[in-house]
Amino acid sequence: LYNGLHLEEFMDASPAEEGPLRIVSVGRLVRFKGFDVLLRALGILHQQSVPFSLHLVGEGPEAEALADLAKELKIEAEVHFLGLRSQDEIRALLAGANLFALACRVDEKGASDILPTVITEAMASGLPVVSTRVAGVPEMIVDGETGRLVEPDDPESFAAALAGFSGNAEMRDRMGRGSRRRAESIFHIDVTIAELAEKLRPHVDGGSTDLATLDPQILYLADPWTPND
Repeated sequence: LYNGLHLEEFMDASPAEEGPLRIVSVGRLVRFKGFDVLLRALGILHQQSVPFSLHLVGEGPEAEALADLAKELKIEAEVHFLGLRSQDEIRALLAGANLFALACRVDEKGASDILPTVITEAMASGLPVVSTRVAGVPEMIVDGETGRLVEPDDPESFAAALAGFSGNAEMRDRMGRGSRRRAESIFHIDVTIAELAEKLRPHVDGGSTDLATLDPQILYLADPWTPND
């Protein structure tokens, strides 16, 4: 069962068709998010004279190293580290972007993203997504239909996937519409609630009760977690 979103809360992306490729990425600045891979891919685009801008939302222990890497790659003018932002600000950034990028990887401790909510939010905004074949990400992105998927820890392939969207408004629009349709079909809150209800139905009065008539009940399950885990 997937996490559901109220898709109507997200604005349709409507960036200008011309100009630099406007890329957004969101996440905690930790190693398994692969932001260093994203920056190295952008460094390749810079060497190839492909115009771009990146707005990166998030804070974390990798912040200083990533800023240093951007300077080393001579892309500090194109990369905007925005720190923490509100959900409304993130939605506005997505609405003004050409695509969303997240270079997920499995880190040295085995940690990784599973089904990144930020990808779902980008899809809800009608954005094509460039990401990697890690954990459940391929369940979200259909390569060639809603975005592009490459192998993790491969800046060259990631750069090529990004570059394919530069100057190609038709492909961005086509894959963006495909992305929104896929979000509506599997991530809309009405869809995920119905799927959960079907799982619960056999356990409610022998399956004879219409779950839609029951008073809403919410059960939260949580594990203890500390930042050092």
